[in-house]
Amino acid sequence: KIMPDLLHLTEKGYTIWAESIEEKLSELMAE
Repeated sequence: KIMPDLLHLTEKGYTIWAESIEEKLSELMAE
């Protein structure tokens, strides 16, 4: 499970989220 209380992510959930936004975030930070 990545969101057992249907509100907060677990460590695994945050890892998945971070990996999914990493490229776009790096792009935006470079501007």
